[in-house]
Amino acid sequence: MEGYNMNNKAISWKSDEHFTKCKLYDCSNVYNNMIDIMDNEGKMIKVDLEDKDFTFILNPSEEFMASNMEIRELMGL
Repeated sequence: MEGYNMNNKAISWKSDEHFTKCKLYDCSNVYNNMIDIMDNEGKMIKVDLEDKDFTFILNPSEEFMASNMEIRELMGL
């Protein structure tokens, strides 16, 4: 999405109108303890970093993403 650095990731632990449980999502940079997550429809949803319905992976290295089996499985690799 233009204007966003979407390097961060989030794993959703719930399913609702925006997110699917166990799916990996792209996220914006953190601001004021908040982060924007791109939902299933491509909309940016503002979420608090303290939200227990998500696990956030901030600034992951390419090596981490390539070597972490759980993340690879979520990404369908």
